[in-house]
Amino acid sequence: MSIIDRRGHSDDDEVCLLQRGRVGGRQVVDHQVELPRVHLAYRIPPFGTNAHESFNVLSDVLGTGRASRLYRSLVRERQLAADVAAFVFPWAYGSTALGIWATARPEVAVEELETQLLADVDQLAATGPSDEELARVRTLHAAVAVAVVLALAG
Repeated sequence: MSIIDRRGHSDDDEVCLLQRGRVGGRQVVDHQVELPRVHLAYRIPPFGTNAHESFNVLSDVLGTGRASRLYRSLVRERQLAADVAAFVFPWAYGSTALGIWATARPEVAVEELETQLLADVDQLAATGPSDEELARVRTLHAAVAVAVVLALAG
C-alpha cells in the first residue's frame, strides 16, 4: 500500500493530495431539512492504483470513527457538527472520488461549518497524517480483515 507523505505525495509520486480547486464549483441546494450538511468531493486516481489506496487510508484518517480527525475537530472540540464522514468511491474506470460530509448542529451556521471543514482538510493536505492516525487506521483495517475472515468461516 502506498502512503502519502507529509508533502502530500504518494511514494510512487502519482498524485498530489487534495489539491484545492473548484472543478465543479459550489452549489447550494435549498430544501426543507432539519439540519444542513456540507458535502465536499475531490477527484482521486482510479481504483486499483497505489495512489487510490492512499486515499482510502486518508478517508479513514479524516472521517472513520470517533477517533477520526474530523470527528475530533468538528464534533467533539468545536461542536460545529452533529456527524462527519469521509469515504472513497471505488469506481473501476477513470478517476474516482473522495467524498466528505459534515452535518451542522442546529445552532451552527452552515458557512461556519464549511469554513472549518475546509480548513481541517487543508491542514491534512499540508501536514499529512500523524503517526498515531496511521497506526489507528492500520488497526482499523486489520480489524476489518479479521471480521471478514471470521464471517467467511461461518
